Amino acid sequence: MEIYKTDLGRIPSNQPVLMNPKETNMHTILIKEGEVLVSAWGKQTVEEMMEEDPKLEQITFEEAIELIDSNLKKRYDIAWEEIPENIWWEMLECLPPEAWGNVSLPNGEKYEMFRMMEYQQDRYTQHFACINKEQRFFSKVCSSAIPMEEHAKELWEQLELTEYEDDKFPQVN
Repeated sequence: MEIYKTDLGRIPSNQPVLMNPKETNMHTILIKEGEVLVSAWGKQTVEEMMEEDPKLEQITFEEAIELIDSNLKKRYDIAWEEIPENIWWEMLECLPPEAWGNVSLPNGEKYEMFRMMEYQQDRYTQHFACINKEQRFFSKVCSSAIPMEEHAKELWEQLELTEYEDDKFPQVN
């Protein structure tokens, strides 16, 4: 049995939890009180919580972690958006960036990239890229667990596949 190290302490992979499987967070960890499973925090029974929210399902902690990872990937697996230059500079200057630098592509081209130090959820934060030779700027929420080189390659491939026309490439004003 695998043990997960969390802010709450060590949690076994088979620890029961309640979670809406379409969400990106667990509702509660369940503990045994006598013969009944209850919330580790409010001591409500599973039945009481499921009556309040019928979308909740009892699953293991490990299953919940896998669902959360999958749901986050679905939520944030979107295309890079082209942004105005002033947004690039505003994001670069508002907080110290994480992982700021030049990233090399397979064709030898380099993108200047950074990510925000404030995270939106779990490992997901806003990433920014600048194609210096064209002075084009892009943004996307991505996982920080994936190397910047992979994000740069993804943007490069997206640009290669998209015949650039102002009305076809996603833009944020």
